[in-house]
Amino acid sequence: MWQDTNDKIAKRIMSVLETEKHGDELTVAKVQYALQVLLDESEKFFLLSLVFGLCHDLGKFYLAYAALCSLRTFMGGSHRKTMVGCLLCSLVNFAVILILSEFLFLPVSAVGGVVVLLAVEIDYWIPLASLQQLNYTDQQRRGMKKKALSVLAFWGCAFPFLPAELGNIVLWALMFQETEVLLVALYRSRKGAVVMQ
Repeated sequence: MWQDTNDKIAKRIMSVLETEKHGDELTVAKVQYALQVLLDESEKFFLLSLVFGLCHDLGKFYLAYAALCSLRTFMGGSHRKTMVGCLLCSLVNFAVILILSEFLFLPVSAVGGVVVLLAVEIDYWIPLASLQQLNYTDQQRRGMKKKALSVLAFWGCAFPFLPAELGNIVLWALMFQETEVLLVALYRSRKGAVVMQ
C-alpha cells in the first residue's frame, strides 16, 4: 500500500520535473529512486517515532536512529522487499537496541573494539550491494568508505562526552550495525552473491 503510493508520488513529481534539459534517463531514474527512498524513509521514521513516543522512549529512539542510520547510510545492510516488512524489521531492531542498552551496560573498553571492527568492515565490505540501488563506481565506493569512516570517527570522538546511559545506546546501535553487515556479507558470500558493488 505505502510502497505503491510512494512510487506514484515519486513518478508524479518526476513527470512534473521531466523536461529535455533535466538530463538523460539514468539521471531521471536516480532522482526518482531518491524521491521514493525519501518518501519511504520519512513514513517509516514518522511511524517509528509514533510508536516509541507512545512507549516514552522517543529521545532514546532518536539517538539510536541517529547512530545506526548515520552509519547504515554509507555501509548498507539487509533490506526487505516491502515497506511493511521494512517497518516491522526496523521496529524490532530499534526495540532490541533500546532493551539491550537498558539492561546490558557495556564497558567503555568495548568502544575501541567496536570502532576497530567497524573500520575493518568498512575497508573490506563497504558499501554492501543492494538490488534496489544503482551500481557504484570505484570513486563512489571510495567516497562511501570515507564518509562511513568519518561517521565512525564522529561517534568514537563523541562517545566520551555522552552520559553513560546515552553512550550505551550509541554503542549498542553501532554493534547492531556491525553485526548486521557481518551477517549480510557472510550470507551473500556463502550464496555466491555479490557482497560489494
